[in-house]
Amino acid sequence: MTPDTAALRALADAATPGPWSVSTPSPHIIYSETDCRPVAVVVNGETPWFNEADAELIAALHPATVRALCDASDEVERLRKAVWASEEIDRRAGMLAGVQAERDASRTAH
Repeated sequence: MTPDTAALRALADAATPGPWSVSTPSPHIIYSETDCRPVAVVVNGETPWFNEADAELIAALHPATVRALCDASDEVERLRKAVWASEEIDRRAGMLAGVQAERDASRTAH
């Protein structure tokens, strides 16, 4: 799966800047460390149960983290394309060498 990094960047740009933290104890309110504004509250449906791991994950994925992950994903995609291009060049060079060898063989046969 290749993520839509442009869409993720747009979401990150529109979100409350990070870093974010999680309040304790429950309810787990995710808040901006820069201005202490609430960003989200993690709950499970209508029950008073809160999942701390979910809250920690959401807090870790603040906009700067999302941008860094997008940068890494874009770099992997760039490298993948470069490797593919290199392999394609090697494939075509091999084909050319084969054609040249056939040409040279037909010249010496005459």
